[in-house]
Amino acid sequence: MRAPLLLAAIVTSLALVLVVAGVNAASAGQPAVLPSPDLLGTWVSAGYNRNFARIVITRSTHSRYGSGGPPLARNWVRVHPYGTCQPTPCDWGVVDARLAVEGGGSSEGIAFSATFDQDFAIVLLTGHLAAGATKLEVDAFTRFTDGSDRADYWASQRLQRRS
Repeated sequence: MRAPLLLAAIVTSLALVLVVAGVNAASAGQPAVLPSPDLLGTWVSAGYNRNFARIVITRSTHSRYGSGGPPLARNWVRVHPYGTCQPTPCDWGVVDARLAVEGGGSSEGIAFSATFDQDFAIVLLTGHLAAGATKLEVDAFTRFTDGSDRADYWASQRLQRRS
C-alpha cells in the first residue's frame, strides 16, 4: 500500500515543480536555457518497449512576451512522441516542452517536461539525457479523465539515439 502513496507524493511534488518552472523566464529573471545539442534528434526504443516507439525532439519556435520585451524562443523544445500502437506507431502530436538544466550553473537544457491531452487522459511526459548523453530516459505520468475509474499510473522507458 505504500507504493500508491509514494507515487502520489512523487506526482504531487513534480506537479508543484512544473508549476513553479512554468513561470516565464524573462519575467522571473532566469537565464536563458538553450537545448543541449545532445538532446535534439530522434530517439528510438532500446529493445522491448510498451510505451514509445520513438520521440523526436527539435528546437522550438514557441515564444512568450516578458515584461513588454521581445518574444523569447528560449527555454523550450518541441517534443513529438509516437506510441507503440499496432500495426503502426500512434502519433501523439507535437507540443512545446519546458527545458531544464542539471544543477544551477548551466544554461544547457538536458531535460524537458511536456503535457499531452489525449481526450481520455492527461499525460505529463518528462525526459532527460542519461548514460553520458547516449540515452534518453522518459517518464510518463498518466491521469485518466474519461470517467473509466482506471488508476493513474507511471511508466518509465529508456530510448537510444537513432543512428
